[in-house]
Amino acid sequence: MTFESAANSQEEFPTLKMRINEVSQTRDATKVHIEDGQTGAKGQRAHVTSNIVFLNALQDLMLDKTWVEAWSELHSLWVFSKNLLQQWYGQALIAPTHPAGKKHKDYLEKWIADVIDEILPNFERGGIKLDQAWYVVPTTGKVQEKRAGRIYFDHLPKAAEYDTAKFDAPLRWKPNLHTDWVADLDQQLEAWLRFRGEFPWTSVDADSYVTSDRAGLTALDTTIDAVVGVDPTGKEAKAIAEAIIMTFDFFPDSFTTTRTIHHAAALAARHVVEHFRYRPKIQTAWRKKISDAFLVVWKEKVAEEIREQNTALPTKRQKTDSTTAKATAAGRPTNALDTLIVNWATAKTSYGTYYTAFATALN
Repeated sequence: MTFESAANSQEEFPTLKMRINEVSQTRDATKVHIEDGQTGAKGQRAHVTSNIVFLNALQDLMLDKTWVEAWSELHSLWVFSKNLLQQWYGQALIAPTHPAGKKHKDYLEKWIADVIDEILPNFERGGIKLDQAWYVVPTTGKVQEKRAGRIYFDHLPKAAEYDTAKFDAPLRWKPNLHTDWVADLDQQLEAWLRFRGEFPWTSVDADSYVTSDRAGLTALDTTIDAVVGVDPTGKEAKAIAEAIIMTFDFFPDSFTTTRTIHHAAALAARHVVEHFRYRPKIQTAWRKKISDAFLVVWKEKVAEEIREQNTALPTKRQKTDSTTAKATAAGRPTNALDTLIVNWATAKTSYGTYYTAFATALN
């Protein structure tokens, strides 16, 4: 991540106005959480929401932000994640039953509390946003004591507002963008990525069948930008939903006692809500229409998957026999997809319940 250079080298406080003009990202070996914490799963398996969605979120949310705005946005992102996670664990039908899942819940909640407290001083001190801040420093004491003894103001303070005998003249707060400050922001962004990857059900213990998920990000930008009215039309809302589902991968071979239709509905609802948070261009007034359209698109996609896999013709998603290296005639199992369609009324009702709960995290 890099900040732009000052337009005018003589500007008094350029670093307060400098904006992030580049956010590059690489993925080495991301570890994600599989289902609700049960042991025995190997690898990352099928990401319910593609990892690229989270990477792209940070890129979009950070680009063109000032130092203070970037930290404020990151803090807001952690608060959203905290609220979303609390809502997830608060739903009885999807709450973890395995001891490992329950222990992991405590671990994530402790992580959240520590990070939120740590991030806050980077953009706000004493209730004052740092891009508006002035401060005075004690005239005596060690460096750390002077730093701890600062008094902050949201304006240039007059002499009568502080003890001039004990404090030096006021200084305008500004970030130093040529030190490890920027590296610290980088590390905190990476920390959020690691944290999000450890959400319960980030990945399903099943084979992944979604390909070209990066195309979903491009399609989402295109469909959002195509909305010309105050609200998207039904056709436009469906196009946005079709882009959103391109990064959704919940197509396991089967449902189990711990992987239920309620989990499927909750994951779909969470996927949609996260897209609303990560794409600020999706306006609040659009959300309900897009959410409803996602349900339609989801059912259509499941039905299409069933038709595709039950055909006798080979398809790109059919598994191959290791001996003959030929696609099996019937494709991959569709037991879970069949069950989902048969019980669509339950899935639809659950989706509505979970969407309503999770959407509170957007407030």
